[in-house]
Amino acid sequence: MRIAFTTCGDSLQAAFEPHITRASHILLYDRSSRTFKTLPGCQPANQNQQAGAQLAHALQRIGVDTLVTGHGDAQAVQQLKSEGIDVCELEATTVADAFNQFNALHASV
Repeated sequence: MRIAFTTCGDSLQAAFEPHITRASHILLYDRSSRTFKTLPGCQPANQNQQAGAQLAHALQRIGVDTLVTGHGDAQAVQQLKSEGIDVCELEATTVADAFNQFNALHASV
């Protein structure tokens, strides 16, 4: 299972970005290998109505199962779901906090 977190940085200590299309980075966690990898998020030039669709397609291509974010606009969430990606909305200040919350909610996954 691959889980992606919206963030403005490149580590677990980075700020958790609550808006899908404002995330400059995506922190990808692979549960099978227990590894993290940083990917580019939505770039400032792409922060428009197409950004959510572009991110959804990119995440689907790399096999992301769930995107953890603060809240997504309806269009971005719809696009993610159409690509087979679940969306988990949490309130967190850091990626580590979001990671711990997600794990607590999905302990058996």
